[in-house]
Amino acid sequence: MIKITVAAFTVLATVFGTGCSINIGGGEAIKGSETKKAEAENTEGKEAEGKEAEGKEQETEETETSGDITSVSVDDTSMYDAYIRAVEASLAEYDVNKDELAFELVHIDGDDIPELVISKPGYYIDVYTYYDGNLSHIIDYWAYGAGGNYGYDYIPYKNVICNENSDMAGALKWINLYKISDDHNELESILDQSLTARYYDSDELYPDDLENVQMLDRPVYYYGDKKITEEEFHSYKPNEDYYSLGKGVDYDTFMQCMNNKTLPDYSKFPYFFINECDCTWGQAVTYSQMNGGTLMCIDTEEKWDAVTSYIREYYFYMSDVIYVGASVGPDGDYEWRSGEKIDPDLWLPGEPSKISATPEGDLVDETCVVLIYDSGTDQFYLNDVPNDLPAMAPYYQGQIGYLCELEFE
Repeated sequence: MIKITVAAFTVLATVFGTGCSINIGGGEAIKGSETKKAEAENTEGKEAEGKEAEGKEQETEETETSGDITSVSVDDTSMYDAYIRAVEASLAEYDVNKDELAFELVHIDGDDIPELVISKPGYYIDVYTYYDGNLSHIIDYWAYGAGGNYGYDYIPYKNVICNENSDMAGALKWINLYKISDDHNELESILDQSLTARYYDSDELYPDDLENVQMLDRPVYYYGDKKITEEEFHSYKPNEDYYSLGKGVDYDTFMQCMNNKTLPDYSKFPYFFINECDCTWGQAVTYSQMNGGTLMCIDTEEKWDAVTSYIREYYFYMSDVIYVGASVGPDGDYEWRSGEKIDPDLWLPGEPSKISATPEGDLVDETCVVLIYDSGTDQFYLNDVPNDLPAMAPYYQGQIGYLCELEFE
């Protein structure tokens, strides 16, 4: 039986280094947040020019010192202690291993105090907000990444959280939009009615006789029970740049930053995780995107060492074949999805063969790439495989996974 869940055995791993943000002129640093804030304020028509002029000299100094990292002020330092309490409460409530979690500070609403996102990638997210001395748990163990849930996105400083879902094998899709309430104690729905796209000809959300309902090539859009146009459908969701919730730095780094009253520098923390899933390589690409990441390109020595060391540490992946972000390119050669050519030394001896035989003797093209462990040499290698590995090599079912890398904005 082929499993199609994307929420199985997810474990978070750090690829590079540790570190907190730098402090310049008394302000804490977080990558890109001041830029997003300024754009949001200008869009909303706020008078930002005076503030920009006032901070210009400081901004120049910060740019020279830290590149993309710009300053954001957190005047209420009690936020740090509050978020330490939030982390401790979350760990106690869910009885979860802290090393499986990611911790991120994001600006969902329009103030200078960021929200805390605690996530177990592929499983759930928690979100806390701190406002006027009060700590509120506004998202409590919301699952994502499985059962048609595409995860949670937000627009920085615009107070919009978006969740997209699907059901009935993708024939039903809907959007939920939320905002932090004015008192910062809870989330509120932005839309009064459900917003759905249905690839079947029925005004019923879940038709009783679905087998007899005509399926459509293009969706029909609804706001609640009212049929609307495609333009009206898209007008309900703000047309902005969205960023995914559910990634971050590791526990030790985050707690160190909170204790030091500094914000994490996320630029040093690309993350990856492995999902065990009997899917095709193409599905692995889609599932990685649904989890807010990409099928990982192990195109540097540092990434290769980090991934293989991680698998050795969590030895239950040693027998798996793991889809990676590499396949046959336009010129017929294998390459990473980043466009980088694959180092020939990474291939299993005798590979890539570009073709294989099924148990029935049928020949199939091998257009995709997996990472495997060879117990004979105690080494990791790349090997080429067909796109539909579960069907072409059923003896691998139950031992197939994919490697997903989460990226920061």
